[in-house]
Amino acid sequence: MNMRFFKILTVVLCSLFFGRCAMDHIAGGGGSDVGNGVVVGKIVTGDGKSPDSARVMFIPSDFNPEISDFGSEVLVDTADSNGEYRFSTPRQGSFNIQAYYGHDGSRLLIQGIHSVKDSVTSVRTDTLRNPGSLKVMLPDSFDRANGYLYIPGTTIAASLAADKGFAVIDSIPAGIVPVIYYSVKNKPALKPIRYSVSVASGNTTVIFNSGWSHSRRLFLNTRASGAGVAGNVFNFPALVRLTKDNFNFSEAAFDGKDLRFAKQDNTPLAHEIERWDSAAGLAEAWVKVDTVFGNDSGHCITMYWGNPQTMSASNGAAVFDTGNGFQGIWHMNQAANAPLRDATCNNYTGTRFGQNAVAAGMIGIAQVFDGSSTYMQMMGTANGKMNFPKDGFYSVSAWVYADTLDYNYHIIASKGNTQYNLQIRKNNNWQFTEYKNYTGWEVTNSPGTEKTWTYLVGVRSGTNQYLYVNGVCANNTPWTETNVFARNMGDDFKIGRRTDLVDYFFNGIIDEVRVSSIDQSADAVKLCYMNQRQDDKLIVFK
Repeated sequence: MNMRFFKILTVVLCSLFFGRCAMDHIAGGGGSDVGNGVVVGKIVTGDGKSPDSARVMFIPSDFNPEISDFGSEVLVDTADSNGEYRFSTPRQGSFNIQAYYGHDGSRLLIQGIHSVKDSVTSVRTDTLRNPGSLKVMLPDSFDRANGYLYIPGTTIAASLAADKGFAVIDSIPAGIVPVIYYSVKNKPALKPIRYSVSVASGNTTVIFNSGWSHSRRLFLNTRASGAGVAGNVFNFPALVRLTKDNFNFSEAAFDGKDLRFAKQDNTPLAHEIERWDSAAGLAEAWVKVDTVFGNDSGHCITMYWGNPQTMSASNGAAVFDTGNGFQGIWHMNQAANAPLRDATCNNYTGTRFGQNAVAAGMIGIAQVFDGSSTYMQMMGTANGKMNFPKDGFYSVSAWVYADTLDYNYHIIASKGNTQYNLQIRKNNNWQFTEYKNYTGWEVTNSPGTEKTWTYLVGVRSGTNQYLYVNGVCANNTPWTETNVFARNMGDDFKIGRRTDLVDYFFNGIIDEVRVSSIDQSADAVKLCYMNQRQDDKLIVFK
């Protein structure tokens, strides 16, 4: 067999195994190790045996299988009877090990190996596994005639097809693929389409929204180890907190405009960004999840970012849909002296009165109330959708931080003295009240606490009334405080004040005030609390 025929045959065989490879450098290139960097390692099969004759390649980490020179850049070795391989190269830098075992088709990819001159680098022993594949859904902007996808530092690539809206990359070693690139023939790499993609043996990972270079799955844990909610909750606005610990803000647009969320089948999910502070590394976003399954930890949504060409899709009215009962949502995150915006399409904007100030809240920024003059009035709510009949079905909630309990009334949220109120009563109780015509107030109460954040929810469900404190029903047995006034439906909704014979104000901080025209279930109330508390128990980043 002449040398030319040997080289041709070897390249053909290697192409079957790897797609493409170079055979000019076998087992370290056949020269002296003097001055070279030497890399040695071992591979094993899934049952721990030595894969005798497995093919191993040593590839520069920036290698592009479409345009790089295989003959001069790739070293190839054959594992010996112990599964060991060895490479000797004058090049320094970062390399990958890619291996293929023809006996069962298993493969592996070891990334980030650094070769240093006059030094021996030992690579950890790794296991050959059955490969998986990637199915990439292609945007219209990709060049179907000349485009291709590839994994840098490997021989793995796939050409695009003019008649398909997707491309499949087969035979990928199981593990985490650090990045997938899109490029066009005879041009350098155009852009990374996704970082950190998980590939499982025998499975196909689908990449949606390939215009976004980053994604992460957020699992919703309602088991006892998480939120501890037994029943399903529908149309739930899930709070996603981003910090420097779970998110790299430098990968996203400076204002978060490229943030997106989707279900597992890639159905888009509406979201609203409450705060995006990339400098501080803090952000909060609300995501409308159509169903949060009770006692479950396998359901997830996907978060996408990393697309500088897109526009913001933040939409509070879509998250807090009035069709799902949300009639007034005030995140309390506006700057001092700015109008207090309602996130729903009702646009019940709050007008400020008194000395305005803001502080750190339970969720981003919150509003400070001085106990004597500060309050917000939602103009146009006197005869609007926030009027509920007696024995109606509705909910009122807020996060509150009471500076002091002084045996006086402190009003958190009020639709007038003779409609409904969330308040602190003079005996230092949290209270939720509904007024009954010529009868008086039906009151549910629970002992109040000061100088700590507390989540309060008042629920009226026909003739039943509940007060929840930090996700738990604290009282469902109302008592009646007698009064003979007629029920007045003509008061605007206020935060921090109630007006009747005497003005009562709130002293402390209020955050995330909501009024809903449905009676929230116990599961929904608990889920809100467990999700919104600082140590969120619902969302798990993976």
